Amino acid sequence: MRPRSISLTLIGYWRSKDQPQWPDPRAMIDDTMPARTRDLVVRYLKAGRSMPWVCAGPSSCRICGKMNGTRELADGTFMWPEGLAHYVAEHSVRLPDEFISHTEAWANCTHRNVDHQWWQNQASR
Repeated sequence: MRPRSISLTLIGYWRSKDQPQWPDPRAMIDDTMPARTRDLVVRYLKAGRSMPWVCAGPSSCRICGKMNGTRELADGTFMWPEGLAHYVAEHSVRLPDEFISHTEAWANCTHRNVDHQWWQNQASR
């Protein structure tokens, strides 16, 4: 099987002396973020799928210094560092509305279109 390429949108990579082009998480703190929104985003981030490569090493929080992961996670649309949930949960970092809407769409989905036929057709092959 040939390797496939997919496009993922990065989120949650933070400014450092080596990466000055990334956002500063301190500028995204929002203490008015509703607890329901924060908790939903944290659960979503923690449920991401681990990417199949080894990362550069452990990462520490740019706000409190806590070590918060080594993996990169994804959902098929976005990719983020494992520690992103820490920023949202512990420091009230508010992620862009586009990402919050993305998580809410999954949480509020009451019916998913499920293609049963494709799998059933596999029995006849």
